[in-house]
Amino acid sequence: MKKLFITFIILILILSIGGCTENKNDSAADNNSEEQIDWGKYNGRADEFVHAMANGDFDAAVAMFDATMAQVLPASALQSDVWDLVCANAGAFIEFYEKENQAVDGYYICFITSRHENTGVKLRVVFSENTLIAGLFIEDYPAIQVE
Repeated sequence: MKKLFITFIILILILSIGGCTENKNDSAADNNSEEQIDWGKYNGRADEFVHAMANGDFDAAVAMFDATMAQVLPASALQSDVWDLVCANAGAFIEFYEKENQAVDGYYICFITSRHENTGVKLRVVFSENTLIAGLFIEDYPAIQVE
């Protein structure tokens, strides 16, 4: 439980350092409208990131971080404090289930729900415009029909 608390504190710190706050009612980032954002590139990076973790390649996953994230959440912590926690609660990654996107204050957020052996996992992966990960959060463990 202490490890979970520390993980959430670290992730909240990362978000506040990066200046990114969640407000689902905000308009699109900068002068881009939601329709003008190339969500394919952000969703593709989010997919790569989750697959890297699922394949145990935490160095490749951390290589997708911006400088602040890489400093605060190195590969060993990403594995032990994030991915191992996800797998302990939800089981092994199976596939992506659904994605939602949102632009907030110059950040591009991919809400990725994935199907795991026991349940679903919803991650919030926050990207800067240059597709580097500036924040990572475990949002929820939604009940998903596991097949």
